[in-house]
Amino acid sequence: MKIEIVDIKDRGNKTRERLVIKALTDLDVGYYIVFLTKKIGTESFSSIPEKVFWFPDKRVKEGDLVVLYTKSGTNSIKENKSGNTTHFFYWNLPSTAFADDKMIPVIIEANGWT
Repeated sequence: MKIEIVDIKDRGNKTRERLVIKALTDLDVGYYIVFLTKKIGTESFSSIPEKVFWFPDKRVKEGDLVVLYTKSGTNSIKENKSGNTTHFFYWNLPSTAFADDKMIPVIIEANGWT
């Protein structure tokens, strides 16, 4: 996988809840889909996603952060002092997604889909 989930920040906070993802190499984030699913037991999760977010096409560089807010908003970017960039996206959900700690994000690479 060329990206990794770093953290789920502010679980259950309607205005601040977000998924933080880090690019491990240069890539197009538009090839990635986040599925929200439920953890079952300690080692498995439901195969039926409850919500889905497909990132729009956007080039990001190795070390960049991709932040997916669950609230509504306008996509934007921020140049960081460290030299990398943070790319902000918005899921536009009517409520939080991760208030229940059994709800987990799963990222799938959809490169080559038809």
